[in-house]
Amino acid sequence: MSSRQLGRRLQITQQSAAELEQSERTGSITLKNLDRVARAMDAELFYAFVPRRSFDEIVREQAERLANQVVDRVETSMSLEDQATQPDSQRQRKLDLVNEYLRSTPRELWDQS
Repeated sequence: MSSRQLGRRLQITQQSAAELEQSERTGSITLKNLDRVARAMDAELFYAFVPRRSFDEIVREQAERLANQVVDRVETSMSLEDQATQPDSQRQRKLDLVNEYLRSTPRELWDQS
């Protein structure tokens, strides 16, 4: 569809339609204008975030990140008091925390990036 034809459908000038096309190319077009263009073309605008990985993977990774931070922080404190635990014990505590976070999905799960 030419910019003249698009302009006619949008009831704007050809130049304004060309400016919309240019703003789309540069990534500066607004969702409102994209929706107007879609409707003028008898189409629906879909705006979505599409995860690069499965949601389960994303949540598990975040749970692991938080568990590592929590256990490492506690372990540092315990080490200062000469009460450090064995690496196997630390790994098990991290795994237990990950599983708990996956079950309960605490609000603080997304505080860390």
